[in-house]
Amino acid sequence: MQLVIKVGNSGVHDTFSVEKKYVLLSLKALFNFLNWLDYTYGVDYKQRTFSEDAIPKNKVVVAIKKPSRDELQKYKEEIESKDNTIEELKKQLAEALSSIQNNKDNPSNKPDLKIEDLSEFQTRKMFID
Repeated sequence: MQLVIKVGNSGVHDTFSVEKKYVLLSLKALFNFLNWLDYTYGVDYKQRTFSEDAIPKNKVVVAIKKPSRDELQKYKEEIESKDNTIEELKKQLAEALSSIQNNKDNPSNKPDLKIEDLSEFQTRKMFID
């Protein structure tokens, strides 16, 4: 994974191009890692092999769309709503923990549980003999 990180960082942050052999080696390492994840944790693993032919030959341009003001406002409102929900859940959790601690510190005034003594002789006579 260090190779993937190093090549990826070089490709994004450096001013020079990364050689194709390093990119292919990095992609193969990433493919093997993801294949292992699928094998280990996936539900329906299928054996796959790395193929350079599956890599697009032309440069792929990814357009990044900036969100509009309305979208940003919507996201902000969603975050605030979720933050409020989280705060409410934190309060409920604190109350529940406090109640549990209070029950531990001040057990209820129930009378002690009394268990009638059964002799081994009686139980043996009824159930075994």
